[in-house]
Amino acid sequence: MGCPDATTATYVCIVRAFSLAADIFQNNSGAQRKVLAIFSDMRQHTAELDLETVVPAFAVTGRQIPVPDLSGVDVYPLGVDGSGRSAKYWNELKDFWSDYMQAIKARLQSYSGLRELRVTP
Repeated sequence: MGCPDATTATYVCIVRAFSLAADIFQNNSGAQRKVLAIFSDMRQHTAELDLETVVPAFAVTGRQIPVPDLSGVDVYPLGVDGSGRSAKYWNELKDFWSDYMQAIKARLQSYSGLRELRVTP
């Protein structure tokens, strides 16, 4: 996937986390509810996808990154941070991940700079 090894990583690879989550959820398909909480600034930073420098439209990058199946999974990105960047950047980042959630068939339940997880029944 173009992401560095987790033990030596100095880069953020969120796409790998979604792929891993898809594998875990598929192996536990009997779960009544599937919730994925991501505590991250959501600034994917790899050679394959660098959202630190510029946030492209997902339609531009969608074919270059993995699109795992997370059907029926509620996703809660928390701690999303646009620190040092404009509000426009934060909104573009949110738009990118919203489009990505649609592509992976996940339900984006939250997208917040806060770190408190509030899962509704």
